Amino acid sequence: IFAIVGPFVASSRFGSPFSSDIGESGAFGLMAMAFATVVVVMTRNYPGADPIGRRQLRWVLLGFYLAAIPPMAGSALAALDLRLTPIANLTLAATAIFPLSILVAVVRYNLFDIDRLISGAASYSILVLLLALGGELFLEPLSARAAASVGIDPAAGQVTFVVLLAAILIPVQRTWRPLVDQIFFREGHRLERTVEELLAEIAQIPDEASAMQRTGAGIDRAFRPEFCTIYEARRGVFEPAFVAGSRSFSAIAADSDAVRALETKVAPIRLDSRGTAPPAAHQTGSPIDGAAVVVPLRPNGAPTAFVAIGPKRSGDVYTSTDLSLLSALAHAVSTRPGGGLSL
Repeated sequence: IFAIVGPFVASSRFGSPFSSDIGESGAFGLMAMAFATVVVVMTRNYPGADPIGRRQLRWVLLGFYLAAIPPMAGSALAALDLRLTPIANLTLAATAIFPLSILVAVVRYNLFDIDRLISGAASYSILVLLLALGGELFLEPLSARAAASVGIDPAAGQVTFVVLLAAILIPVQRTWRPLVDQIFFREGHRLERTVEELLAEIAQIPDEASAMQRTGAGIDRAFRPEFCTIYEARRGVFEPAFVAGSRSFSAIAADSDAVRALETKVAPIRLDSRGTAPPAAHQTGSPIDGAAVVVPLRPNGAPTAFVAIGPKRSGDVYTSTDLSLLSALAHAVSTRPGGGLSL
């Protein structure tokens, strides 16, 4: 499709081999078809990719959709009415988004949680669609009646109704976003629900041993890592208090460099730097070889335990959303009523 656009573009400029009008209409129509074809092909290839590949493709797809939708709409309008050609040309500026999305997909695909970005974009797209439909169906007649009844300018009445409609729909948008996540991002929705349930369970557990076991089992169930080990400080060493996975782990000296490096850490430490800028924490080393994330537990400010979590069995990375959920779990364990881990 891209190949046959050339003659139509040449005709629109030079009047040959077709007339200028046919050249412009054909060029814009074929461009719209080309963008739509690429979207279909990329969407069909998506299911066959591995988790990292799908994450990278989501960045590319997001960039392509954002770059393609304005030119597609502009080309379609210009194909129907050549007087709209300047608007169609202006929409081509959106194509600059696409190479930027490819760059992010290649070198920084875990810079942000792409699923959250797409979910937010989809939710607000629904909001804009409802605003447009509401404006088309109800705004003009209602604003005209209201303006006539109170004696204000109809244009001011339309602005007032748009503001009121947006004020109603923006809070409602929060209610359909979980539905969007459940439909399009089932794994992320499952993970958040599992962590929410785990947080509620931890708050009700009276003794620390049971809390540690429940936390470890919950992390293993929620994130599905290759291994999950909780270390507690006992008699000058950190010993495994919970182990999930096939690997076996031994005690770690409390004065080792790797453990000392955790003393100043509060937030979860991502050691797997794939798709992100190498974090400074990665330079300190990990007390567990092969750990992708280490989560310090600091009840009363004391570093008395930590969780070493292996890579995900799916091969996917730990996103910023995953780290936020792990941070919430660490805070719940560290501040559990009646809890507190002892040295």
